[in-house]
Amino acid sequence: MHRLHLLLTLLLLGTLALGCGDSPNARRNQDAGEHDGGDIDHATGSLSLSLEGLPPESPWPNIALVGDTTLSVPEGGILDAIPVGQYQVVAQNMVLDLATYNAPVANLTIEADQHVELTLSYALLPASWQVIIEGLPGTLTPQVNLSGPNTDVILNASALFDDLTPGTYHLTPQQVSDGTTTYHAAVRTAALTSGANDPTTITYGLANGQLQVSFQGLPAGVSPTITISGPGGYSATVNSATTLQDLVPGIYVVSAADVTQGDLNYSAPPQSVEVLSDAIASAHLNFGMATGQLNVVTQGLPAGAAASVTLTGPAPSTAQTTYPDVTNLPGLAPGQYTLTFHNVNAGGSSYEPATRTTTASVQSGQTTHLTQTYAALDGGLALSHDLPSTGSLTIRVASAGISHSRQLSGQGTAHIPLDPGTWSLSVSVNQLGTDAWGNVYTVVGGS
Repeated sequence: MHRLHLLLTLLLLGTLALGCGDSPNARRNQDAGEHDGGDIDHATGSLSLSLEGLPPESPWPNIALVGDTTLSVPEGGILDAIPVGQYQVVAQNMVLDLATYNAPVANLTIEADQHVELTLSYALLPASWQVIIEGLPGTLTPQVNLSGPNTDVILNASALFDDLTPGTYHLTPQQVSDGTTTYHAAVRTAALTSGANDPTTITYGLANGQLQVSFQGLPAGVSPTITISGPGGYSATVNSATTLQDLVPGIYVVSAADVTQGDLNYSAPPQSVEVLSDAIASAHLNFGMATGQLNVVTQGLPAGAAASVTLTGPAPSTAQTTYPDVTNLPGLAPGQYTLTFHNVNAGGSSYEPATRTTTASVQSGQTTHLTQTYAALDGGLALSHDLPSTGSLTIRVASAGISHSRQLSGQGTAHIPLDPGTWSLSVSVNQLGTDAWGNVYTVVGGS
């Protein structure tokens, strides 16, 4: 039975060999019992792969062993039972936050029953970046501090970088001034990744200024409405003293609406003020009570003759003020005034006001109108006098046996009705007294 089984096996092997096309004369390996050159090589080797150049906390990257077959290198880098042959070690880029690490392709040969040790070196891919600085006149040099990983430099012009460590960078511009004008720019931050990055632009502009607004002259508890207008259509309204921030340099106009409190109006002239860059300007509004005025229209006087009036009232003071030529009396404080009109001598005639004393109310910011009518006095003498306050003087006017006496004192004009004709004027009684040295006052002249 054993001999029969062996014979059948040999016959079957021979049949299979002939079916596969082997020549019946093929040489056989007497040691192994196999055909020369017709068997599959199952010899293998092993690999121990280590990494360098990556941060300690880095995960294991994807690494492939690429040859007649592709194998994945596991974490730790130990790979066994690798078929013999030529291979390339291909490592995927490692991206950690903003940084990318790259390892070149490595070639190796796996031989039967051999162990290969290989170190794969990763390198950090640098960042490239352009910083553009603009906005300054050609006479000024920018100063921009660039800080970041392993970097702390001052830029005085636009710059192109091609070997920066990936990470977060800060651009801090310093103010630049030509002595009168100051320029500044905002701080910029850029997160740079490995490879090319978008440019970052630093734009200088005029540094903003401030404007302090204040006022005075209003009654306690009264608030004004103040408007501030300036460059570029700027407009702001405030109701109290304040400081306006971040103003574009230029000319600003500060004005206030009139304020009404009871019967009184208050106004303040507007101010123009220049706000300079990086400086504080101030505008102070002075409110004053709006004055009124009197307008006096006279009737009955000859052309060229002017009325004379004494004004008594609250302002400029309660003292009497005489206006020799009364038409318009501006700048009067609001209140009640008394007007005393005087006779007017013109063209040899004397004119008397119809109403010698009258009152008028002056209102804030308004004009009060008055009309005064004069009438010529019938024949007579208008005698103006300016006498010491120590006494009186009695004068006598006589003609053809007719005489008139009039006692004069102080200052003024005395009107003495007279018939047409020639009259003589004399002093009949001198009661003026004496001066401080005992000298008697005398009349020294007249016209």
